Amino acid sequence: MARNRPRKRWGLPSLVSVLLLGLLQSALGQETHTFSSFHFTVEPSNIIAYKGYPALLNCSAENSGNTPRTQWIRDGVYMSLNGDSRRYKLNNGSLYFSSIEHTRSSRPDEGVYKCVATVMGLGTLVSRAAKLQVGYFNRDFKEEPKNVNVHLGDNAVFTCAVDSIPRASIVWFKGSTELSDSPGGTLRIYPDGILEIQDVKFSDLGQYHCKSEYSEPGRSRPQVSTSAVASLTQNADTSTYKGVSPRFIITPTDTTVLEGSTVHLYCGANGRDSQENTPQIMWLKSGTTIDTTKPENARFSVVGLGSLRIESVTEADAGLYTCRAENNEDSIDATATLVVQVAPRFVKEPESFYAHVNADVQFDCEIYGNPTPKITWMKNGDIVIPSDYFQIIDGKHLRILGLVISDDGLYQCFGENAVGNVQASAQLVVLQPDVPIPTPSPHTTQPTPPAGSDQPVAQGQPPSAPRELKAVMVGIRFITLKWKEPQETGEGPIYYAVYWKAQGSDRERVMNTTSTDANVQLLKPATRYTFRVLAANSHGSGDAQTLQLTTQPEVHVPTQVRDLTAMALSTRELQITWSPPNKTNGNIREYKIHYYKAMDTHEMAVVVPGSTTSYTLANLRPYTECFFRVVAFNQNGPGMSTDEVSARTFSAAPSGPPQNVTVEPSTSNSILIQWEPPYSDERNGLITGYKIKYRQRGQSGKAHTIMTDGDRRLYSVTGLARDTTYSIRVAAVNTNGTGPHTPWTSVKTYESDLDESREPGIPSSLTVRPFTDRMVVHWTPPVQDNVMIRGYRIGYGVGVPDVYQVDVSANERLYTIKNLRPSSEYVVSLRAFNHKGVGRERLQTGTTRDESSAENTTPMIPPVGVKVTIISSSSVMVTWTDTTLGGNQRTSDHRYYTIKYIPATGSNRREKYVNSTELNKKIEDLKPATMYEFAVKVINARRQSHWSLTVVNTTKEAAPATAPRDLTPVPLPVSKKGPTCNIMLNWQPPKIPNGKITGYLVFYTTDATQKDRDWVVEGVLGEKLSITIKGLTPHTTYYFKVQARNSKGYGPMSSTVIYRTPRADGTGGGPIDTPEYDPNTPGGKLGHPGIDGHDMVNVIIDGAKEIANNEEEAEKNKGGISQNAMWIIIASCVCGVIIVTVIAIVVIVCRRKSPGERRRSGYHPSSKSKGPGPKDLKPPDLWIHHDLELKSMDKNSDHETSMTMTPIPRSSQEKLDDDQNQFETTVNEERYRRMPRHRPIMIPVDSQPAPPREPIATATALPNGHVHTPSDRDVPTRPVYPRTQYNMTPRVYAGDVSQPGSGPQSPDSSYNQPPVPYDQLHLHSTTTPTAAESSNSLPQRTPNPLKSFSVPGPPRHQGAPGSPPAPKQLVVKPQQPTSPYKKQPTVTVSAMKSRTPMPVVTPKAPDLLKTSGDQKICSTEELSQEMANLEGLMKDLNAITQQEFEC
Repeated sequence: MARNRPRKRWGLPSLVSVLLLGLLQSALGQETHTFSSFHFTVEPSNIIAYKGYPALLNCSAENSGNTPRTQWIRDGVYMSLNGDSRRYKLNNGSLYFSSIEHTRSSRPDEGVYKCVATVMGLGTLVSRAAKLQVGYFNRDFKEEPKNVNVHLGDNAVFTCAVDSIPRASIVWFKGSTELSDSPGGTLRIYPDGILEIQDVKFSDLGQYHCKSEYSEPGRSRPQVSTSAVASLTQNADTSTYKGVSPRFIITPTDTTVLEGSTVHLYCGANGRDSQENTPQIMWLKSGTTIDTTKPENARFSVVGLGSLRIESVTEADAGLYTCRAENNEDSIDATATLVVQVAPRFVKEPESFYAHVNADVQFDCEIYGNPTPKITWMKNGDIVIPSDYFQIIDGKHLRILGLVISDDGLYQCFGENAVGNVQASAQLVVLQPDVPIPTPSPHTTQPTPPAGSDQPVAQGQPPSAPRELKAVMVGIRFITLKWKEPQETGEGPIYYAVYWKAQGSDRERVMNTTSTDANVQLLKPATRYTFRVLAANSHGSGDAQTLQLTTQPEVHVPTQVRDLTAMALSTRELQITWSPPNKTNGNIREYKIHYYKAMDTHEMAVVVPGSTTSYTLANLRPYTECFFRVVAFNQNGPGMSTDEVSARTFSAAPSGPPQNVTVEPSTSNSILIQWEPPYSDERNGLITGYKIKYRQRGQSGKAHTIMTDGDRRLYSVTGLARDTTYSIRVAAVNTNGTGPHTPWTSVKTYESDLDESREPGIPSSLTVRPFTDRMVVHWTPPVQDNVMIRGYRIGYGVGVPDVYQVDVSANERLYTIKNLRPSSEYVVSLRAFNHKGVGRERLQTGTTRDESSAENTTPMIPPVGVKVTIISSSSVMVTWTDTTLGGNQRTSDHRYYTIKYIPATGSNRREKYVNSTELNKKIEDLKPATMYEFAVKVINARRQSHWSLTVVNTTKEAAPATAPRDLTPVPLPVSKKGPTCNIMLNWQPPKIPNGKITGYLVFYTTDATQKDRDWVVEGVLGEKLSITIKGLTPHTTYYFKVQARNSKGYGPMSSTVIYRTPRADGTGGGPIDTPEYDPNTPGGKLGHPGIDGHDMVNVIIDGAKEIANNEEEAEKNKGGISQNAMWIIIASCVCGVIIVTVIAIVVIVCRRKSPGERRRSGYHPSSKSKGPGPKDLKPPDLWIHHDLELKSMDKNSDHETSMTMTPIPRSSQEKLDDDQNQFETTVNEERYRRMPRHRPIMIPVDSQPAPPREPIATATALPNGHVHTPSDRDVPTRPVYPRTQYNMTPRVYAGDVSQPGSGPQSPDSSYNQPPVPYDQLHLHSTTTPTAAESSNSLPQRTPNPLKSFSVPGPPRHQGAPGSPPAPKQLVVKPQQPTSPYKKQPTVTVSAMKSRTPMPVVTPKAPDLLKTSGDQKICSTEELSQEMANLEGLMKDLNAITQQEFEC
């Protein structure tokens, strides 16, 4: 009891503590697994503060759980506000300045500020940047008014400008009188400090000056600065009053403005023509006149002397603007470029993510602005530095590889350019594998938890570990893995998880796949990785299969060249500069500069020394755009190429005249002029207009001048005299001046106006020039030149004309139809019309270009070294090399690659395309056992390469995907020998075989309820599509189905076919119709989705039973056929007895052999074979004992010699596997039976092993199924006779064989080399030895006098009895030995009786060897040779005799 008291006293507090701790952990866990609402409510903005006055930078952040703690950063450094009495932080987080300090030497408050808010346990957010500027006023003028001298009626302009922040106001004075702006009057004062006086009068002459006023808060009076005084006086020179060309008094300047603001482009001109007309001001944008009367140009207006005012400027307003001043004397142009800046704005903000450990995530961030914003990333207030696991994709997206718990936090995307910055945040919550991703959630990164997680699973068996994990390809930055399915797959579908981790790293990445291969990308070069592959199903994951691999090393080449810039030096020179790479990895030997000109067809290169960091490209044409990239080289090769930069040389006045100028009269007082622009290399800039000069022929004085827009191609000159000849010429104009004129062209106006009492004729020509979304239509007028034409009507439509119509004036000869659909065929019609009516139409068709067709840009170099590696039956890995990337083969720009693949054969050859940003791509969903063609090209912006060389490869085979088709039983005639019947089954191959069909399995049974393994199976080899099933029971229902197989396995079963065999008398039987059943379709019955497979089997059986019952009932009604069955049994027994008797007679006859046939058995000794002979060759009880005195036998080396017809050598490669030596084909057996047989006589004699023997002559071995394949220690045994197909006629006798060790060996020793299979046979060519070799190859030999009746020794130079004289000995040079341990022997082959049925190949140019007279053999070696011959002969006879008895 004493022990229980403390427990009772402390139990309740302990329980409460445990409960509170659990609730706290649960609350913390819940907070960790949810997104927070942490964000800024107010962010600081740019402000202008004043010295000595207070300032405030606002900032406020909120969080649903905790109050954020704020800090401030100035110019990248955290501010310490403790003890600062002038600057302090307010309660809401704002930064307050009680008094701004600012001096020339010290500016402690000016700078860029950021507000930082932190929530403990969640993360840190950083606000956008805010710039604090201190206002100032410079009393010195940047520009002051200057004296102006004009004619009365001209225009005058004064300018005035000061430097201040914010901008000071400008006030103009005439004398001491302040001037005011009068928009409808003659005085205009602009905010920029410009004073315009239009149509100067005598009262306007006088003294002018300006004052700048700068106001500051807290000051009662503004700061004032007064400019110098300028005079406006009258020009007394009357010679310049009229008849002069225009001259500018103010021209537009290049201007940069912020989007949404209002801008003025100032322009004004003086100069009266001969008719005292002042210049007309016209504005053009990119060579096109700006019509301010159109609604779309409502924001544009011409004010004052001719200045262009644009309100609410948009980015589309940016471009080249031209102010054109024109009178009858001439015209002049002044141009300026308007740049519109756009503050950064988000196109796509990053989204928050849930993700598991080891997963990969990517935060997308797209920000638009002009200039292009620079994007940076922060995590919890720290800048994210790119690394192998934190990657910045395309300069904007953040990709994190192999998540760990420490990656949890807040991520921010910042975008900044010259006019502003923005930021957006997202939260990443990293979960353990056993924690499910909260649902529903739009930010889920993985739909299922990764395999290998320890989360609780349902009851069941998970799969075992994958098998045979290996690497298919190992590259510098990728590895392709492959494995086999687990031995135990468990229940349900399985998928695989591939984990990999670099050696020494804590980050392990993972990818899931359902296939048995994986391509792991984004690896580090020369790094060892550990890979784990495990299988999982709905019941969990199994064990992992591990593998360690090391990526290929990267060549140590230089990194990318830095700070590449290009700029124009003149109209003919461009200069590029750069900085050396950050990592040179050695000494920079040289730089290669690649460049190409716009619209060129090839890329050029120039090499400069490694110490140079600039290059000037000279001898260019004006206004030529070039694109540059630079590659650094060190001792290991080229490094990474830079991104392309471009520059254009300065423009110049056109150097060529307009082309194809035509002039024709249109009426009695007008002329129509048409032309084309100058050649592209003669324009030297953007053509802003065309200058037309005309005058009457023979008239002196200046010609009249007309200016047109730069996009005009025709102009009608009106107000001319009737029946008068005029001279006309045209010149092109750009911002740098006027180009050369065309030659004068004369034309005469009509004497009278044209006839309008009838309709115009058909236009004489019509041409259509299509583009992607427009067509340019050009035509010529009708031939009837005396008929009035008021205009032309253009109709067009897709496939048919006149769906849309537009009317143009009679002076037009060119029109552009816009807003057309790409890749569409349009029909264009053209008619001329007047007040009388519309004339006949002329039709023309044109097809717009494909949307993807780009302008003619320089093609890139196509990829090389394309390699296709087969991974499986449906996937391949394509790799290639890009020669423009340098040695490390790493992309740095926005290029990508397109892989094209197409089946190499077949009717449905449809090209498919996939893209890749890496130098490899795994292509899946291919057809098994199919040959494909692959090609690759590279695309970078508007440039692309041609296709690479095509590579062909064939995917691996797979098991047949479909079952054999059209299984049909066909009855055969009923057998008369017994109560059985035969059926032939025919079928068609599978529709999708997935490889070469190697055979079929035919299943049949009488009980359809049995499992497949219990059915009777018949095999069909090859691609045969039929089989005969014999011995079936008559009048019985059978079920048949067939299954195809190839080298990869078996396919699905075909549909079950039911057939009832006929009766014994041949009547009845036939197929039984049942509902069609598809075994490959879940649900079984086609057209009956409610019936499953088991029910379908019951349907089939029920149908068969019903038909069988009907037939049995009919048979019972007939009285039965029991007597017929009895007769069949009796007949079968009689036939069986007869067959047995015939077989016995044949066996007896076959065992007998005539003496003549035995005498025809040849005598052909052969040399000894090395090693023990076979034990399974048992001789008959017939032994012939020689009474000769034989030497003692070596019982440890019982050798066997081969009985041959000719000494045909065997190659050392002619070996058969043991499993191939256990059968003989029927064809070989038939061939053996036709050959003569010999009775074997085995005589044990002494022999010694023969030296090693190499093949020397050509021989073609026949298939032999009884040859033992030796091991390294075994000696091959003699094959069954006959063994070779002969192609040599010489014959070798024992007496003509040299002794072992004396040089040449017997050709029969070649039988130590086993034969090769028939499909591996090849012929060996023979060579002729030299004279020296021939003379030393064989010694002079004589027959051995020791003879027996079984070993006859024929005399030299003679063949067998009754044969013609034998040819002289032939010396055949042996082939090179296949073993490095064998010597090359030289063998002499003696003559023998030739056999005509055998193919003969005579060695080329044999050496003739003369032999001397007979000599006696007395040496022990010679006697041993003869004994070996005797032993071989006896064993040959023994083997032949055994074959005779086996007949």
